[in-house]
Amino acid sequence: MDAFGHVNNVIYLQYLQEARIDMLFVHAPAAGAAGLAEGVVVARQEIDYRQPLVFRPEPVRVECWVSRIGNASGRRRLRHGRIRAGAVRPGGRAPAPDHAGGTGRPRHAHRHAHRQAMTSLVLAGTRDATELGGYLERLLSYDRRAAVRLQAHRQALEVFGRPPFDVICLRSVSLAGAAELDVTVSAGELLDGIEAVHGQPAKPELRVPQHLAAIAWAGVLPPRSGWQQLAEAPAESVVRAVAGGVAAFRAQTEQLAPQDRSRAVLDRIAAEVWARPVLAGVPLRAAHAAHALGFLVPRGVVVAHRSSGWLRLDGTHGSVAVRRPGRPGLRLA
Repeated sequence: MDAFGHVNNVIYLQYLQEARIDMLFVHAPAAGAAGLAEGVVVARQEIDYRQPLVFRPEPVRVECWVSRIGNASGRRRLRHGRIRAGAVRPGGRAPAPDHAGGTGRPRHAHRHAHRQAMTSLVLAGTRDATELGGYLERLLSYDRRAAVRLQAHRQALEVFGRPPFDVICLRSVSLAGAAELDVTVSAGELLDGIEAVHGQPAKPELRVPQHLAAIAWAGVLPPRSGWQQLAEAPAESVVRAVAGGVAAFRAQTEQLAPQDRSRAVLDRIAAEVWARPVLAGVPLRAAHAAHALGFLVPRGVVVAHRSSGWLRLDGTHGSVAVRRPGRPGLRLA
């Protein structure tokens, strides 16, 4: 799911790829047409998006067939149909509508172009620049090639990241004026831009780095709406739970003989420790990430939320979301 609660557009290509492989390598040989799988490459794909597809437990039906075979090429059409929540029609030429988040209505093309074309953002103040810079530095301390997804709406800038805790994190800062933007960029280049405006007047203007493509996690973000508050707790108790998790990991690893401390064994111990619940079923790894990213403060409050497929912890300075374990996702029929 993306930030608007829809299946992201690029995921449909994965559905079609799985259907195409199943047709060529499973069903075709069973029907006596094994030659279809020999020397096949994808030369072109087009998709018309008719409706957004949202979370649903029912299977997704994908149909695939060969419409014509020529002397040198085979042309195949794949259709994603009979879905109550949405549909897609490959092979068309009409431009795909960009649905406004939460409404299901197409967004005007000029507005979407504006969201992509913005080259700078004016922050509300130097404090916003400092807080955003600290957040980016923490992300980069884990991955020097880290990317962040920027979503600006009105006077708020949301900055999503993916630290190595198997979570999605979010830090928001204020803008000086209304803006519309949705791009994925290099966290390092964005931090360079913040350092470049250090010492500027009260409302620093931040350059937006070049857009990055093919960042898989950025296409599957927690939804904006549909969250239910579950519980809250003092930040100090959550920090103590994180410290307990660190101590438990160290205790278990110290009991291992040096020759037994393989990467696989350490990963298994870490997975077991950080999967423990910390608040209303939210795993400890979410609290670990929130603490490591500076989202928790003394005398603050941590709030747990739940949506159809996600769990979330809100701290004073940011949020961390994780997928709910054991929840059914979209699958191919």
